[in-house]
Amino acid sequence: GVAGSLSGLGSTDNVILRTTGTGGETAQGSGVLIDDSNNFTIPTTAKIQFRDSGLFINSSTNGQLDIDADVEVEITAPTVQLLASTTVLVGAPALRVFSGNSASPIVSIECTNPDATGGTLRFLKDGASTADNDIVGNITFLSEDDGDNVHTYASIIGSITDMTGGAEGGRLELKVAEHDGTVTTGFKLQDGDADGEIDVTIAAAATSVTTIVGTSQFNAAATFGADDTGVDVRMFSATASEGVLYDA
Repeated sequence: GVAGSLSGLGSTDNVILRTTGTGGETAQGSGVLIDDSNNFTIPTTAKIQFRDSGLFINSSTNGQLDIDADVEVEITAPTVQLLASTTVLVGAPALRVFSGNSASPIVSIECTNPDATGGTLRFLKDGASTADNDIVGNITFLSEDDGDNVHTYASIIGSITDMTGGAEGGRLELKVAEHDGTVTTGFKLQDGDADGEIDVTIAAAATSVTTIVGTSQFNAAATFGADDTGVDVRMFSATASEGVLYDA
């Protein structure tokens, strides 16, 4: 080829690209350009490949940079910073954050705005056929037993009780593993049957014990048991061995 020009090179020539002129040099007339400021430009959807066609960087459309790998993309650094003016999108069936350090990893949602609002952890179920009893989101706590078997020990579940427009109602359940590993609801908040009404269920089986520490205030009727169940009501005073017993 001619010094300062790449126009005379053949398709099998090995080339070292240098910038020496005022207009830059073009490789094989392809549009790949190195200008006088050492900027390397590929003005098309062409790719920079590594090893094979499964690993490459390119711009598949204007305004977008693509990094593709057929197995894994690994970024190693003390700090990895993503700065997006609107949204960071992760399209994957699972997102895993892991660490071998004590009391780690920590997921922090930080708001530095000085106003009265804060950050939000949002579960969005945006399906095409929403139905009653659909689960909107789960927070699940897993660990192992003494035989290294993985179990769910607790969970928080938000779901839909009524998806009718104008009568939407929800349910929030706190669940724990109860004695045999079965995860059972121990606290449930649920939409009532009237506007402004929330029904609350505490504990599970009739043998469950609910302990209230401190003063309890009932602003409406208090019902113990149901008709013909034979439930005893015991009210103890502050003095030992004194109180009232209603023996059903």
